[in-house]
Amino acid sequence: MPAETTESASVAAGTKPHAAFFRQSSWLMMATMVAGALMWGVHFLSKKIPPAEYGVLITLFSVVNIVPTIPFQMVFAQQTAQALATGGERRLRGTIRAAWLGTVLFWLVAAAVTLCFQRHIVANWYLSNPVALWLLLLVILFSLLMWLFAGVMQGQQNFLWLGWANIFNGVFRLASAVGIVLVLSGRATGIMTGVLIGLVTATAVGIWQTRSLWRGPAEAFDGRGFLRQV
Repeated sequence: MPAETTESASVAAGTKPHAAFFRQSSWLMMATMVAGALMWGVHFLSKKIPPAEYGVLITLFSVVNIVPTIPFQMVFAQQTAQALATGGERRLRGTIRAAWLGTVLFWLVAAAVTLCFQRHIVANWYLSNPVALWLLLLVILFSLLMWLFAGVMQGQQNFLWLGWANIFNGVFRLASAVGIVLVLSGRATGIMTGVLIGLVTATAVGIWQTRSLWRGPAEAFDGRGFLRQV
C-alpha cells in the first residue's frame, strides 16, 4: 500500500511540470498571436495616407526586418538559463551590461554615419520628412534592446511578463499610430513614431522585470565567446 501511494505521488508530481509547461506555452502562443495581429493592424492605415507614403513605410519596415534581432534573444535566453542553473549570476550581469553598452555604442557609430549620408539617403528613399530616417534608427536600437531583455526574461522563465511585453508592444504601436495618423494627420513618420512607442514600452517592461539580473557586482565580459555564440 505505501508503495502504491509513493508511486501515485510521483506521478502527480511529474505531471505538474508538464501542466505548467503547456500552460505557459499556450499563454506565449496566444500573446504572440495577439501581438502579431496588433502590429499588422498598422498596415490598415495605408488607406489614410498617400500611396507614396505607404511605399516609404514599407521601405522603412524592410530595413528594420533585416536587423538580426532573433539571435540576440536566443543567445541571452541560453546565457540566462545557464547562469541561473550554475550560479553564474555575476557573469550574466557582466554580459548583459556589456551587450547593452555595446549595442548603444554601435548604434551611435551607425547614427554618425547616417548623419554624414543623410541627404543622399533621404533623396534616394524619397523621404518627405528626414525625421522618418532618425525614427528608423531609434526603432532599430530599441528592437535590439527589446529582444535582448526578452531573451533574459525567457531564460529566467518569466513567461508571464514576456507575453505581456509582446502584447504591450502591439497595443501601444497600434494605438499610437492610429492616434497620430487620424488625429494629427501623420503619415509614414507618424506610423514609425507609433512603432517606436510600442518598442520603448516593451523594452521598459523587460528592463523592469530583469533588474535583479543586471544590477549588482559583475564579472568581466567574455566578448569573443559571446560573439561566437551570436
